[in-house]
Amino acid sequence: MLNIQDLCVNYEKNQVIKGISMEVKEGEIVTLIGANGAGKTTLLRTISGIKSSSSGSIEFMGNPIHKMPSHKIVDLGIGHIPEGRRVFPEMTVKENLEMGAYRRKDSKEMKKELDHIFELFPRLKERISQRAGTLSGGEQQMLAIGRAIMLRPKVYLFDEPSLGIAPLVIAEIAQMIKRLNEEEGATILLVEQNANLALKLSHRAYILETGKISLEGPSEELANDDRVQKIYLGYE
Repeated sequence: MLNIQDLCVNYEKNQVIKGISMEVKEGEIVTLIGANGAGKTTLLRTISGIKSSSSGSIEFMGNPIHKMPSHKIVDLGIGHIPEGRRVFPEMTVKENLEMGAYRRKDSKEMKKELDHIFELFPRLKERISQRAGTLSGGEQQMLAIGRAIMLRPKVYLFDEPSLGIAPLVIAEIAQMIKRLNEEEGATILLVEQNANLALKLSHRAYILETGKISLEGPSEELANDDRVQKIYLGYE
């Protein structure tokens, strides 16, 4: 569904992504694990068209998208939940969710989508008229995810969904990601520093180190890899 070949991305004169090749198949949860500065967020921003690549290709459902503007990529069905949530703080919860559907033309279906999101995240329904900037970090993350669901994407790009979130809320969000995949067949590319969480949620994983893929394979196998356990899972 999503195929990346020999992708290189620069920030000014520095090469941040150094010839990455990877794929995400339909119905999979694929995770990308790496330390700060490895290039994880840059990769997601490049897939979304926010950042331009210097070489290589990105194909989505057979269509080359690496030279497309971001709004066209959204229209194809790629939903990006950015690091740090990025909600509209002065807008209400409902207004933020409606912003997620601004490219959709089937406004009659929006009510059903809102009901679905409130079923996934009852707390958002309780705060429907509250300004997003007054929500807790976990509630803002729920809102950012709900905003992406309103788009009805074919692929979700999750960037550090557990960052700065209380442990109980992390578990709730993890269950929601799993539910999106298992019950709704959502395809997910998950960027996550919490390697334990990411490997438990995903089917396959890539390890990104200083802009290059150093390891890849089924998540269960990587979770048992000595190097992954020592560097990313904290085992001695």
